[in-house]
Parts: sequence; C-alpha cells; structure tokens
Amino acid sequence: MKKWGFLLLTFCISVTLFSQSNITGAHPDMVKLFSEFGTEMDRPKTIGSYEMLQRISTRINPDLAYTYLWQKNQFMKPEETNCHPVGYYIDRETNLAVFFFYSGNADNLFYTLSMQVYNIKSAKLTDELATVGGFAPSSSSCSLHFSSMQNITVRTVSGLEDNTVSMQITKSGKIKAL
Repeated sequence: MKKWGFLLLTFCISVTLFSQSNITGAHPDMVKLFSEFGTEMDRPKTIGSYEMLQRISTRINPDLAYTYLWQKNQFMKPEETNCHPVGYYIDRETNLAVFFFYSGNADNLFYTLSMQVYNIKSAKLTDELATVGGFAPSSSSCSLHFSSMQNITVRTVSGLEDNTVSMQITKSGKIKAL
C-alpha cells in the first residue's frame, strides 16, 4: 500500500513539474522562476492580503529574485531581496508572463505588491510596476483580481482611502492603465 501511495505522489509531482517546464522555448531561468512561484494562476483569480501573508514563509530563491525581480539593484545584495510569490500567468500566444510578488521581511510592518512582465523566450523584462499596491497587516488590505492580460485590478484599502488601479498588458508586453 505504501508503494502505491509513493508512486502516486511521485506521479503527481512529476506531472506538475513537467507541465510547468513544458513551455515550448521558454528560457531555463524563466522555468526556474515559474517553479519558485508555484502553480500558474487560474482565471479569474482574486488574491487578498490575508492569502498573501500566508505565503510569507515562501521566499523566492535570492539569486533569481536579485537577477530578475530586482534587476540586479546596485543597492542590494542577493540575500537582502526577500521576495514572496503571489502568482503568475503565462500568455502562450504572446510568450509573455506576468509575475506578481511582494517584498519585505517577515517582521515588516508594510509590504509592497509589485508586478513585472517578461518575454519567456528571451527572459527579458518588458515592463514593470515596482509598487502597484501595498498593505500593512494591522491597518490596511490589498487585493489582486486577475481575469486576463487585458483585465487586471489591484485595490488597496487603508483607513478612509480606497485606491483601485486597473490595467492591461499589451501584446508587446507594456503595462497600460485603464
């Protein structure tokens, strides 16, 4: 019985990893980044700050985060990156991937939600928003609603302020406000 359970678990993990890495022509570093983020987001998907905080223990590999998510920021060291995955989506028609992540140490009082768009074949950044939203666990909340590359909304609520940012990603990989 234990052998069947082990074989089933091995099969499930293999299928998941194969489906993530079976992206025709994707740059090897993009495949690594996909696996760091976990499974691709279903659509439509809404992720709130409570769910984001549940991922505080999941830290993206510091070398990948430094190279891609922080673009080798000269004011940081790889071990200081502290990026946590929120989700990603791949548009296979345009070979673009959008990544949502937040940054900050586990003991931070405020977290910023960032968004980046990459060409998955060349691993080149096409556009980014360093801060598209944010939240403080004790006093504000943030939610990401993703329906498609043409319908992305981030809402941040803090005290009496309620900010909503609606955007889309063009076929060339640029982020455009709606």
